[in-house]
Amino acid sequence: MKFEISKSINKILKTIMEHLNKIPAKFIRGGTSKGLYFNSSSLPQINSERDGIILRIMGSPDPNGLQIDGMGGGISSTSKIALISKRIINGLSFLNYNFGQVSMKESKIDWSGNCGNLASGLFEFARLEKDYEDCFESLKLSENNKYFHKLRVWQENKKHEMFIWGNLNAEKNEQNLVKISGIQRPYPPLFVEFKNIIPENANLFPTGNVVDKLELSQNDSIEVTLLSGANPLVLIRPEVLNLKGQEIPKDINYEAIKEKLNLICLMAAKHMKIEITDALRVAWISSPASYTDSSGNFIEEKSVDILSRITTNNRVHHAHTGTGAINIAVACMIKGTLANSCLKNQGKGKELEKRENEIRIGHPGGTMTCEADVEFDENKKKWEIKRAGFIRTARLLMDGFVYV
Repeated sequence: MKFEISKSINKILKTIMEHLNKIPAKFIRGGTSKGLYFNSSSLPQINSERDGIILRIMGSPDPNGLQIDGMGGGISSTSKIALISKRIINGLSFLNYNFGQVSMKESKIDWSGNCGNLASGLFEFARLEKDYEDCFESLKLSENNKYFHKLRVWQENKKHEMFIWGNLNAEKNEQNLVKISGIQRPYPPLFVEFKNIIPENANLFPTGNVVDKLELSQNDSIEVTLLSGANPLVLIRPEVLNLKGQEIPKDINYEAIKEKLNLICLMAAKHMKIEITDALRVAWISSPASYTDSSGNFIEEKSVDILSRITTNNRVHHAHTGTGAINIAVACMIKGTLANSCLKNQGKGKELEKRENEIRIGHPGGTMTCEADVEFDENKKKWEIKRAGFIRTARLLMDGFVYV
């Protein structure tokens, strides 16, 4: 009898352990990134325990950075996590989005930033999860609006609202599909909109200047534009790194510029009075020029307003970060910034070829168009971002369980 009871207990314990090791998740491509999307309730509520499980799932740390023993893909764009829950704001349901950038080589997850590309996958996640039905808002279609639905999102890391615009029944309508650079097939468009990304007590330009000078050494000083925006960003000219600005990652010896980039980050963080995290990026920007992107496509000078290459976790990004693109588009709208000086028709966005608030960014993977609406508040004496966003696409890659 005791043997039978012991056997039953062992069976129950085994079932519990199997349940704990088997975690529901969705694997989604959002924009030019992809990652695992979890309901927060599926993971431990103690942060250290939660992070330990996520690292194990992703295959980190891996001294080689390949993450072979996990779901991570060995580069920052495929080593991302979205933790999803629900939040009520002013009586409305919002999808709560907590973004984690998982280190490949270290036992570390950076929860300080945001990922605009991965955010586009939230629409697909919420579409398939009934618990988030009330986070969607139905819209009336107008001449200026091709979307029927809006997903309300609270960005937990940066504490601001986002809206993901799309169509819940898009798979039934093959018209109006779009292709984004870096993704070969067309998909229904999703507009990722950032709202109120500058905290009330903060400034878009942390130093109060549109251009600052960083003293890197006694004989080396450079001009930069420092932005807090969607994620902290340092804008520099490519000449600082002995580059022209049209290069793609395979043409750039990252090891040769890594030390200087690290020094720029260190000095910029001091000026911005922030800690150095994975969210802090450096982008080198230049005036429009023709180039061949990483897929062999010829990008004409007239098809872009500005060129940008941006860092991401010890490499040059294969395309462009969404948050970095937002910051660059915003900076283009403000006279005096390094970004604005790169525009051939300098001035605020509404003066740019009558395309109102659009900025076309040429990057290694092709081009992307961002929208940015900025305004200077005379009372607060600072710039405010009224609205900013870009078009992305997303695709569900896997729906099931991951194992610890």
